[in-house]
Amino acid sequence: MTGNLSAAGVYIRADAAMEVGSTVEFEIALPPEVTGAKENVIIHCKGRVVRSDDPASSSGGGDSRGVACVIDSYDFVRR
Repeated sequence: MTGNLSAAGVYIRADAAMEVGSTVEFEIALPPEVTGAKENVIIHCKGRVVRSDDPASSSGGGDSRGVACVIDSYDFVRR
């Protein structure tokens, strides 16, 4: 689940532990209400973990933890 999104990175909620420095790949779907397009705009991102909060210090409760990732590269997906 995405908690925060910017041009430089994302802050997400994750059930699994993710080590700082590990590489990640993920897709972001931007809905038509945000982009003005007729359907979701999909962005494929590659990046790395720059911070991983333990579940006790992350807001939101449960076993999930906050993970901050920097986006190193991205491409718009055409389907």
